[in-house]
Amino acid sequence: MRSLILVITFSLVACQNIFYRSDLQPLLSSTSDNEAIATQATDANLNRPRRQAVSGVNITEEVAPIVTSVIAVDDQYSLQIAHRIPKGEGPFPVIIYVHGGHRYRSLENRINESLNSPSMTRLLAAGFGIVMASFRSYEQFEANKRGPVNDISAILEEVRSLPRIDLNSIIMLGHSSGGRLTLEAAGLPKPPTIIVVSEPASTLLAEIFPVPDANENREPYTPNFDVALNVDKYYTAEKQDILESKVRLISSPILLIHSDVHRVNIANDKILIPALTKYGKLTKEINYPGYEHSYLNGRGGITEEVMDMIINDIISFSNRYIKVKAIPLL
Repeated sequence: MRSLILVITFSLVACQNIFYRSDLQPLLSSTSDNEAIATQATDANLNRPRRQAVSGVNITEEVAPIVTSVIAVDDQYSLQIAHRIPKGEGPFPVIIYVHGGHRYRSLENRINESLNSPSMTRLLAAGFGIVMASFRSYEQFEANKRGPVNDISAILEEVRSLPRIDLNSIIMLGHSSGGRLTLEAAGLPKPPTIIVVSEPASTLLAEIFPVPDANENREPYTPNFDVALNVDKYYTAEKQDILESKVRLISSPILLIHSDVHRVNIANDKILIPALTKYGKLTKEINYPGYEHSYLNGRGGITEEVMDMIINDIISFSNRYIKVKAIPLL
């Protein structure tokens, strides 16, 4: 793991394109013992007092109505999206949010998120349209199937057809497995303008999830902990070729944001970041040490101050590449 640097009072320190910012002592230290790293992170996670979740920002439907759409991905499958575009002539920049997990989230769930998510409502308040995406359910050991990627591609095309949206200001923000799909979207022939990936599931991107035995309960079968601790065992030359072939296709600027508690970061440090760096695809990386995997949802020990910092970092990065800048609603 790369050494983590403690930054006092939210100062920003640059090391090439890697930035570290936090109000807490980093939980992971530089070491070659991955298992010790994961144990240290887990123990710290269990012992840290639970903080109250960060709340969303109240943006009324009079200011940004909730609209739903049905998208036909192909002849046999369709899905729904919910989006909130500020009232006004526009055009507006828009952020497509791709959630984590590997199960389709109901439209009702995503409508609720558009009203209450601490990250997405802050981006809406900043003047971005927001689109709450989802994708067909799949098993983690079926990451080589293209269905979920096709779903995200279809959503991206639907967003391009929305009124009052600037076609050169489309951002895709993906968390965990949604981050993996966002990285895949950045390799499409017509990718988003930029992408922001939060603790992406690089093991899914590399298709290195092992298939469970036939007599093993597959739900919830989650082998990523074992993969993260034994990356060298699973990351074969074949899997490296799979990952790097996808990375080479990426044409969107990438902002990678993450903390250091969840074990997915061990795999990302071992396989994803080196591949992105090798092909010159990683535009900027920011680490917010000390928070759990759910930090983007306002949980995992994150504070309102750090949530606002993350949103400001996303906006600052986006403004370097999008054509139309957001005008705050509040």
